[in-house]
Formats: sequence, C-alpha cells, structure tokens
Amino acid sequence: MADDLSAAASGAGGFLLEARDVEFSYGAKKVLKGVSLGVPPGKLMGLLGPNGSGKTTLFKCCLAFQRPEKGDVLLNGRSVRSLSPKELAVKIAYVPQEHRPAFPYTVREMVAMGRTPHMGMRPTLTRRDGEIVDRSLELAGISSLADENYNHLSGGQRQLTLVARALAQETSLVFLDEPTSSLDFRNQMRVWGAVRELVKKGSGAVICCHDPNHILWFCDEAAVLKDGRLLAKGPSRQVVTTEILDELYGGEARKFEHGDKIFIYPRSAEDKD
Repeated sequence: MADDLSAAASGAGGFLLEARDVEFSYGAKKVLKGVSLGVPPGKLMGLLGPNGSGKTTLFKCCLAFQRPEKGDVLLNGRSVRSLSPKELAVKIAYVPQEHRPAFPYTVREMVAMGRTPHMGMRPTLTRRDGEIVDRSLELAGISSLADENYNHLSGGQRQLTLVARALAQETSLVFLDEPTSSLDFRNQMRVWGAVRELVKKGSGAVICCHDPNHILWFCDEAAVLKDGRLLAKGPSRQVVTTEILDELYGGEARKFEHGDKIFIYPRSAEDKD
C-alpha cells in the first residue's frame, strides 16, 4: 500500500485526487459551477454545505458515476473517465448513505466484498484477505455481528458494515457520504476514529458532513459549497469561520471557543430578541 500512496502523491500538485473547474447540470439546472479542489494524501477533508449545495453531485463526478459537462477530475494525474471500474475500485472506496443488497449476505460476507478488486482470478479469499476482513470488522467495532444477516441490522449497524467494507478495500482514497447520519454518539466516534486511522497510514479521505462541529474536530481540511460554488477551502479551522457559518446558515449558528476547543451551537431564541 505504501508504494500505491507514493505513486498517488506523484499526481498533479501532489494530490491523490483533483477536481478542476468541474461544472454539472441536471437539465437546465446548474448544480456545480466551476468547482476546483485537491485531496492530499494523509489528510481528511470534510465537505460542508447546506442541502442542495452540490455535495453529492461532486462526489458522483469524482467517483466517475457522472461525467462533468466541463472540467475534469484527476486521480493520480489521470482522468477518472479514462479508468475502468476495476482500476477505480483498487484506488477509491465509497461509503454511501444507505445500501440494501438483494441477497441475505452476512456482515462478514459484506465486508469481504471489499477485497474483490484485489482478488483477480482467485475464487476465494486468501489467509491475508481473511485477516484484513477481521481487522476491518474489529476497527469498525462490529466483530460480534460478523455472522448476522446484514439486512436484519439497524440502519446504524449497516452503516458501520459499509465503513468496514471500505476499510477492507485498502485503497489510497475513501469517499464517505454522511457516514454518521444514522449513528448514535458512540458509533459516530467509532467511524471518525476508523477514518482517522486510515489517514494516519497515508490514505486520503473525503467526508460529506452536515455537522460543522465534526468538520472542526476531526477533519484536517475543509471545503465549503453553497449553490454549486466553492466558497472556501483549506485547513478546517481557517475555513469554518463565523462569516462562512453566517453565509451557510443565515445567522442561525454561533461559534464558541474554549481553550483549544471550538464548538458550533444554534442561535437561541434569546439571541434573536
């Protein structure tokens, strides 16, 4: 994996992935308007913005699910449009918001699917593949669910299974679309902890997130979208400012600093008087 990361860092600007002036429309509605950003290795980037700002569409363009009408997305210096699905799967893992397979797979089988891009013509997992699956289950905190039917789990448990599958995929880049939205507090921290472990090892990660606190507490970098435009990007504490919060939420958010900690909280009724 270290060799893959070294190769990835040789892309333009040292980025694992770079979006260059990406534009995209659904019919006559323009949803991305010249968005440019880069994801460096060993960093966790939080993508922040209100509903309808273009975050999910940007994800889809970066993952080659959709083709920009203008601009391009480069992975290790190559356009994602030039890569086969297998090549993309070896380099990028994706955790969607929700997923229900048609067949009753166990949790272990779901996580083992993360090894598929690395198996080639092998019909079964190797011992090393099995060890990676076990480690991913443990890191996500769901080892006890390994033999359970995935479709019988709670929404939060299914989400943790998808995170474990991405961990097992061992890619240099991971995209996560609101991975903690259906999780309780403890499991939210498990997800953030698992992603932080990934970036410690040199992988890059991009998380679509609605909670500015999580952007500040866990993300190295932040990119802010509104109405399809990139408002700001850079180190999270320099990006998530009072001015940006006002722009995003119309003055409904307040920022509080205590020592080296920063907290975002809602504007109270008393504040509005």
